[in-house]
Amino acid sequence: MVSLPQSIKLEIACPECGHKAYQSLVRLRRYKHFRCMGCGQTLLMRADGFAKLDAALAVFAKEAESVQFIIETVR
Repeated sequence: MVSLPQSIKLEIACPECGHKAYQSLVRLRRYKHFRCMGCGQTLLMRADGFAKLDAALAVFAKEAESVQFIIETVR
Protein backbone atom coordinates (compact mmCIF):
# COMPACT_ATOMS: atom_id res chain seq x y z
CA MET A 1 0.00 0.00 0.00
CA VAL A 2 1.22 3.47 -0.87
CA SER A 3 0.68 6.20 1.68
CA LEU A 4 0.92 9.79 0.54
CA PRO A 5 2.19 12.30 3.09
CA GLN A 6 -0.20 15.03 4.16
CA SER A 7 2.74 17.43 3.93
CA ILE A 8 2.57 17.22 0.13
CA LYS A 9 2.07 20.71 -1.30
CA LEU A 10 -0.30 21.69 -4.08
CA GLU A 11 0.25 24.63 -6.41
CA ILE A 12 -2.91 26.72 -6.37
CA ALA A 13 -3.54 29.67 -8.69
CA CYS A 14 -5.74 32.50 -7.49
CA PRO A 15 -8.83 32.77 -9.71
CA GLU A 16 -8.77 36.57 -9.32
CA CYS A 17 -5.17 37.49 -10.15
CA GLY A 18 -3.46 34.23 -11.13
CA HIS A 19 -0.84 34.43 -8.35
CA LYS A 20 0.41 30.93 -7.53
CA ALA A 21 0.82 29.66 -3.99
CA TYR A 22 1.80 26.33 -2.48
CA GLN A 23 -0.43 24.95 0.26
CA SER A 24 -0.02 21.63 2.06
CA LEU A 25 -2.88 19.13 2.18
CA VAL A 26 -2.86 19.17 5.96
CA ARG A 27 -3.22 22.97 6.06
CA LEU A 28 -6.00 23.02 3.44
CA ARG A 29 -7.91 20.28 5.25
CA ARG A 30 -7.57 22.05 8.59
CA TYR A 31 -8.33 25.65 7.56
CA LYS A 32 -9.98 25.27 4.11
CA HIS A 33 -9.01 28.83 3.20
CA PHE A 34 -5.98 31.05 2.75
CA ARG A 35 -5.18 34.59 1.64
CA CYS A 36 -3.74 35.24 -1.81
CA MET A 37 -0.40 37.00 -1.47
CA GLY A 38 -0.93 38.62 -4.89
CA CYS A 39 -4.27 40.42 -4.47
CA GLY A 40 -5.28 39.80 -0.84
CA GLN A 41 -8.46 37.85 -1.67
CA THR A 42 -9.45 35.06 0.70
CA LEU A 43 -9.55 31.78 -1.22
CA LEU A 44 -11.76 28.92 -0.01
CA MET A 45 -11.25 25.24 -0.85
CA ARG A 46 -14.75 23.88 -1.54
CA ALA A 47 -15.86 20.48 -0.22
CA ASP A 48 -16.23 19.03 -3.73
CA GLY A 49 -12.63 20.09 -4.37
CA PHE A 50 -11.50 17.79 -1.57
CA ALA A 51 -13.63 14.94 -2.94
CA LYS A 52 -12.05 15.33 -6.39
CA LEU A 53 -8.59 15.60 -4.88
CA ASP A 54 -9.10 12.47 -2.75
CA ALA A 55 -10.30 10.55 -5.83
CA ALA A 56 -7.24 11.64 -7.83
CA LEU A 57 -4.89 10.72 -4.97
CA ALA A 58 -6.54 7.28 -4.68
CA VAL A 59 -5.93 6.66 -8.39
CA PHE A 60 -2.33 7.80 -8.01
CA ALA A 61 -1.78 5.55 -4.98
CA LYS A 62 -3.24 2.55 -6.84
CA GLU A 63 -0.99 3.18 -9.85
CA ALA A 64 2.05 3.64 -7.60
CA GLU A 65 1.42 0.21 -6.04
CA SER A 66 1.92 -1.44 -9.44
CA VAL A 67 5.41 0.02 -9.87
CA GLN A 68 8.06 -2.65 -9.38
CA PHE A 69 11.41 -1.60 -8.04
CA ILE A 70 14.55 -3.61 -8.56
CA ILE A 71 16.81 -3.36 -5.54
CA GLU A 72 20.32 -4.77 -5.66
CA THR A 73 23.02 -5.02 -3.08
CA VAL A 74 26.14 -2.97 -3.68
CA ARG A 75 29.48 -4.62 -3.11
